[in-house]
Amino acid sequence: MAEVSKVLPRSSNARFFSHQLITKVLVGLLLIVSGSSFVVVPNSIFISVGKETQPSVLWMGRKKGALGGAVDFSNPHMPKKKSKKKKKKVSSSSSSSSSSNEEKVVSSKLADWASMQQGDATDSNDTTFSATNAGEELFDDEDSSSSEMNRKGNNKNKKSSSERRLKQSQRMVEDSERDERICQIIEDIESSLEELKNENSGVLDGIRQLCSIQQQQQQKDNNMSMRQFIASADAFRLTWVGSDNAVTHIGTGLQKVPLARLEEVFLRFSMKGKRIEVLEVLRILGPFPNIRNTLVGDVSSRNKDNLSFSYNSMIDGTGKEILAGTESKKKKVDLQVLFADKNALVLLVPPSDDDDDDNVTVAINDDYIFRNNGENILFFTKQADLDEELAKLRVN
Repeated sequence: MAEVSKVLPRSSNARFFSHQLITKVLVGLLLIVSGSSFVVVPNSIFISVGKETQPSVLWMGRKKGALGGAVDFSNPHMPKKKSKKKKKKVSSSSSSSSSSNEEKVVSSKLADWASMQQGDATDSNDTTFSATNAGEELFDDEDSSSSEMNRKGNNKNKKSSSERRLKQSQRMVEDSERDERICQIIEDIESSLEELKNENSGVLDGIRQLCSIQQQQQQKDNNMSMRQFIASADAFRLTWVGSDNAVTHIGTGLQKVPLARLEEVFLRFSMKGKRIEVLEVLRILGPFPNIRNTLVGDVSSRNKDNLSFSYNSMIDGTGKEILAGTESKKKKVDLQVLFADKNALVLLVPPSDDDDDDNVTVAINDDYIFRNNGENILFFTKQADLDEELAKLRVN
């Protein structure tokens, strides 16, 4: 090249270099154009001519329309979501300047009105908060009142339950003391019977004490019922009787037969106090076994001081049952209850028509109860095991 430059004149050398430069530029342009034909342009090229047009995409140097804008080239299976956002128009300088001027010329009245509105909003917020606080206080008051009522109700229930338990404990203590006193009186009566065979003063004193206890119990408990007592009662043994007529009043009267002697008399309630059995054990003088006669009947009670027996059959010593038959043949027995307890039973033969003088009814008082050494009194004590006692008497 140096040699050529030496031969050729200067003007020819300049033209050569200019042609060479043009050639290089053309070759470079060809390379660029040829390279762009093998390049994928992922972005759309927007051509705006006065208005927005659809985007066109060059694919392999060719226009492919709007389909390429909807396809994601990183993931060809997933279409692109079209954006719904619109371009915000840029306001002109005139509008910005006018707005700034308007801001500057805001009247003082408008500013005052805005401040008043803001103050009203603040007041409304305060009012809302105060109303909310008032509502909360109201609900708090209701909750506190309801809780106070519940607390009072619980305290009342606790108080009533505690009072009830206290009364029950007091009643249990009183019943225990009463039972102890009754048992002691019964023991004293039995002791007096063993020591003094012919005197009844000790027995009558004990019966007076039992009658006093019965009266006190009736004053405390007006709902006391004789039906409730006989429903829970079992068996009693005749421990003492004031006269032979009193025994005849409740029994068969066979003890009056010559050579017969009354050994024992038992009362047994059954069917929750609806049935009564009066068992008489008689001993015949001589080499004869004891005989048991059993009267069976119904029990009724008009009040807490009265018992009535109505016998409808009798089983004699041979085991034969004799039925009363008609109603008129049934033996009916009325008794006055002086004392009734699980440990003892004191019955009284009430006044009969023969006792009434000049149609004057005899009052049941102490004079009648204890007259003639208590001739109308029948004193029974509890019998623990009646069948065992009957076996001892050989009449079971």
